[in-house]
Amino acid sequence: MLVSPMAERNKELILEVLADSVDNTSQAFGLELASGTGQHVVHFAQALPNVTWQPSEVSPSAHESISDYIRATKVQNVKTPLAIDVSQPWDQWAGLSQGCCNVIIILNLLHFLAQGLEGLFQGMGQLLKPGGVCLIYGPFAINGIISPECNVELEEKLQERNPGWGLRDVEELRQLATPNALPLERMVGTNLTDLLIQKKITIRELGGCMGPIWPSYYGDCSSVLFMIDAANPTQISSSCVQLLSLLSAEQLASASVLILFNKIDLPCYMSLVEMKSLFRIQDIITCANQPITVVETSARDGTGLSDVLQWLRSTLKDPR
Repeated sequence: MLVSPMAERNKELILEVLADSVDNTSQAFGLELASGTGQHVVHFAQALPNVTWQPSEVSPSAHESISDYIRATKVQNVKTPLAIDVSQPWDQWAGLSQGCCNVIIILNLLHFLAQGLEGLFQGMGQLLKPGGVCLIYGPFAINGIISPECNVELEEKLQERNPGWGLRDVEELRQLATPNALPLERMVGTNLTDLLIQKKITIRELGGCMGPIWPSYYGDCSSVLFMIDAANPTQISSSCVQLLSLLSAEQLASASVLILFNKIDLPCYMSLVEMKSLFRIQDIITCANQPITVVETSARDGTGLSDVLQWLRSTLKDPR
């Protein structure tokens, strides 16, 4: 069987979102398009026994791997993989009938799809039952911006291999989904990093453009690191609004907050004195319920990193 280290790393995070979206009180039918090795579908099948899963792939070697995982895990709710080419019209997808799916999942596919994206969304709209769930996972651009740096590098490599490949913008996907009765209900986008500083600390990275979904993570949060681009004065007002919103959240009332003025290695950065003045940091610290610390950093050359680690050690002596 084939093994994907990436699938092993992300399968639990994807399951967390999937389980929160799927009704576990009734029988359902789920279709996975481009199943790859088969690691995801058997993992989901074990956790969601009420869903009968239909994996699919174009590659014969992938079919063999999926079948191997089905046998190895002895799951009873995963069907034999179908040969489906998502670049073809949906009525050529192995005879699947209209409105047959309660769930459709697509994982790490869209950035490899050079053609047929519009047809893919049409097909999902045809196959999904009213009230069904479509979950798409992968790296995306948001409002034309690609981040973090690893996604920028991925985009470059994809373009080198095939100019038709690349990270799709969320707005592009929204425009394709809406006419096919697939409204974008929520976007979950995070990077998880575990640090071992006496005890294990899990850091969840949420980009500024994901502000609308921040509150869904407040319940598990004991501390906040709020990063501000000190070299971009055009973001000051929006960053200030987001910071004030975060500090006013009831679930974060007892959280410790570290404000990081980043990119001080750039010649155009604003000094700490300037940033504190523009943000009225002293007023914010005085009015906030949370203890607030301010540090200057450079993610590029490591300036301030020791201060951040020391703050983590002292603040998270007993992490929740």
